[in-house]
Amino acid sequence: NIEQYTDGPWDRPTNIAVSVLTDQDVLRGNDDRTFRANALLNRAEFVTIVMRLAGHSGTAVSCFPDVSETAWYAKDVCAAKAAGYIRGNAQAGVSPERWRFEPSRPIQYEEALKILSEIFDIPVSGNTDGMQWYVPYVRAADEFGIDLSGLTAGEEITRGEMARLTVAYQAHVEGELDE
Repeated sequence: NIEQYTDGPWDRPTNIAVSVLTDQDVLRGNDDRTFRANALLNRAEFVTIVMRLAGHSGTAVSCFPDVSETAWYAKDVCAAKAAGYIRGNAQAGVSPERWRFEPSRPIQYEEALKILSEIFDIPVSGNTDGMQWYVPYVRAADEFGIDLSGLTAGEEITRGEMARLTVAYQAHVEGELDE
């Protein structure tokens, strides 16, 4: 619940989402007892949070060239890669095993949609010939009403937006989105 965070409350949807994920021990906040709902979330933080929700854990290995096995997020990132939720950032002319994860880069909306769709097994379909890789994920989120109004591909998301988006996916899968 949000009372454990010294910098809340926030808007109602964020309060609810943060409370739900905190009660599930998915969100734990910062050492200074803040949540920082308006701060951007990096890729390592996002993957760590959603892997807690997915109930996956892994062993620390070197799964990306830029993820040290001693990094605090290594187990979760490597488990996400092993589960097929992430692949790294594709680079033309570079073999997939050399693709980088870029853990400190802020997570973008479409990346979050893709990972959450994979974790929650949200069906995506459609011909993507000539389209960006993320179009099916954006379409599916919109179709199922689990998107965040006003956000578009390429935008970085905040910690509060991550909580709202994650809870929307969870509620959709549990048949409780309208509630």
